[in-house]
Amino acid sequence: MCVGNCVGAGAELAAGCDLRVGGDNLKLGWAGARMGVPVGSARLVPLTGLATAKDLILTGRTIGMDEARTLGLLHRTAPAAEAEAAALTLAHEVVEHAHEGSEHSRRCSAS
Repeated sequence: MCVGNCVGAGAELAAGCDLRVGGDNLKLGWAGARMGVPVGSARLVPLTGLATAKDLILTGRTIGMDEARTLGLLHRTAPAAEAEAAALTLAHEVVEHAHEGSEHSRRCSAS
């Protein structure tokens, strides 16, 4: 769940997650370039592509929820106050499917 300022290490942690939910107050940015250390491409390139990753990393600009969603960095969005609930709903959906898959695997291997 990404709400408020997710900059630098926070952006790196977010990029390392399998699924991301962003709040409408999100400010996401890789700020290393502002300090002379542009980092973050290892996780960002597979998510956004090389050109977009370079733009975000080399400029250090921050993006909001809408642009992050457009770039494929967010899977779900919600008002900031509801982002945690949206993230928990997404987690429950994943857990339910994982359970169904493991049940299916057990039935198939028993056959």
